[in-house]
Amino acid sequence: MHIEPAHEKGFFDSILGRQVEPNGLVGWLTTVDHKRIGILYGVTALIWFIVGGLEALAIRVQLHRPEMRDFITPEVYNQLFTMHGTTMIFLVVMPLAVAFFNFIVPLQIGAR
Repeated sequence: MHIEPAHEKGFFDSILGRQVEPNGLVGWLTTVDHKRIGILYGVTALIWFIVGGLEALAIRVQLHRPEMRDFITPEVYNQLFTMHGTTMIFLVVMPLAVAFFNFIVPLQIGAR
């Protein structure tokens, strides 16, 4: 029994206008598949979660020794505190919600 590879373009694919997605990084960055787009949103949000965690770590280190002003000055502390909040809300929580909805909602309405 011979099974055709899924990446070869067949006769009906050319008639119906279906296009074969490229493999690798180009395939991920140029995809129109809602599941892959949701995964990309999720991975990006997790990368920003690490950045926000490093900001939180710097804040906690400064709070451990408040008299040590060589590590973070009060102005930089305020900026870092604001950056941490902005990062966690706008670059982590909201993209994770978008990733979840982009992955799940099309499946709920019957997309492939």
